[in-house]
Amino acid sequence: MDQSGSYEQIMKRIIFGLTGDNSKDIPYLKELEKSFENHPLQKEITEGIGTLVNNILPMYKGDDMDGLRRKSKTDIVLEETESLVNKKEYDKALAVFEKHCAVIKDVYESDSKNVYYCFTNILEETLYEQLNKTSQKFRDLLEDLPSFYLVYGNLLFKLKRYSEARAIYKKGLQYNPVSTALLFSYAETLKVTSEFDEFLKITADALSLAYMKQDIARAYRNYGYYNSEIERFDTAMSFYFVSLLFEKSEDAKREMNYIIQKTGIKPDFSNPGKFIITMKKEKVQCGASTFVIGVLETLVKYSVESNMYGLAREMLMVLYNLTDEKKYLDLVNDLHSKKGESA
Repeated sequence: MDQSGSYEQIMKRIIFGLTGDNSKDIPYLKELEKSFENHPLQKEITEGIGTLVNNILPMYKGDDMDGLRRKSKTDIVLEETESLVNKKEYDKALAVFEKHCAVIKDVYESDSKNVYYCFTNILEETLYEQLNKTSQKFRDLLEDLPSFYLVYGNLLFKLKRYSEARAIYKKGLQYNPVSTALLFSYAETLKVTSEFDEFLKITADALSLAYMKQDIARAYRNYGYYNSEIERFDTAMSFYFVSLLFEKSEDAKREMNYIIQKTGIKPDFSNPGKFIITMKKEKVQCGASTFVIGVLETLVKYSVESNMYGLAREMLMVLYNLTDEKKYLDLVNDLHSKKGESA
């Protein structure tokens, strides 16, 4: 491969060589990584190849990934703290978290030209890009700091140190502002302190970015909790019921039984439409947002045009699982016959 030009030009050539066939793309990327070992941009290109593995090939599992995925210091810290938490050695785990925070504190500082992010996949990256038009250049983190701050925050929350947990979740959101896991965890700290205005705002933000049914269901359970707390039990029942259409949850069923026992309400579960109508009256988004659907469909179009059929199929499956619309599954089946040979 021609190794001349800027980082962006080289990465475009690398991406152009992807076929959408994991059995070809993994060896292709591993070989390229070796070929750039003595290149002036070796560090940046290695990061870029790692991003391709994480974002464009996220569904691939297997030993062949070991040559491309290297454990970072943060990965090692997360493994160590998981072991300590499992043994209920919370003070030791917190000490490890605090020490690592001190190490990474000033490593990834954004400036007027560069912003550091770590997205779970290419969909999250695209969602953020569409929401935030900026001239700043995205830089991929070498460390999975959003996961680090999520796990750290979860331990603080477990220990009922809610304000500290909230601050840690906020740090994680600096590096992945579209992480529904971090947004929902942040919302939990507001829930336990009854700061409901902010709780509802963060829940709405998470719902607008949700691309998995379980996240949509979790948002509706949050709305159910809030309405139950202010004794709007009919509305709470509607949210809990609709949440079950997206994810079966014992928590939702338990809350519904509590409302029935407390109020004597006898909801007619044979008519789900009325629950959805009640929810819409509350001006709460029903199902996935049109924004998320639009970004997914744009990614499918881009992937097909770029001969990255593996990514196109993956995005179509996200659409199908999110909407249950058969047209997306039909497109997946159509693409199975294409291997994605790029010129």
